[in-house]
Amino acid sequence: MLNSIHISSQIVNKVKQLQRSTAKGKQALDHYEKIVELMRNNGFDNIELLSKRTRSGELRIQNCIKYDLGAGYRLISIKKDNQLFLQFLGSHDEADGWLNLNKGFIPCHTGNCYPLNYTIDTTIEQSQQELDEPENLEDEYEERLLNALDDKLLQQIFSGICEQR
Repeated sequence: MLNSIHISSQIVNKVKQLQRSTAKGKQALDHYEKIVELMRNNGFDNIELLSKRTRSGELRIQNCIKYDLGAGYRLISIKKDNQLFLQFLGSHDEADGWLNLNKGFIPCHTGNCYPLNYTIDTTIEQSQQELDEPENLEDEYEERLLNALDDKLLQQIFSGICEQR
């Protein structure tokens, strides 16, 4: 039984991009949203969801499942215990490149994933609020990184530019 679904920040950003995209991009976005809704409402192993998987499995990452979104787009998910991590959304070639770069990848709870509570009764408003939350988390993360930077570190990084005379 699936307890929770985690969506990576890459997918959140790609969804925003596809909302402003061409008809094919919007079609892929509709398929993505339908798949997530099926996962949330009917669980992970329902027949309708199984039919959306790609024909060939994925061996580069253990427990990886690819979904065909149509129009040349793919959704890559990884199941770990009772959790599902939606890791990547993009074109077929982008997905293949992501899989090559992330061979053996094991998902975990990090600042790059945002949990969506798995519940049977969900509304569009709740899912929209959950998608809005990651922006705040990203801003906090960036703020912490910027606070960690000081002049000495910047001089080390850009030593060729900041040559002391």
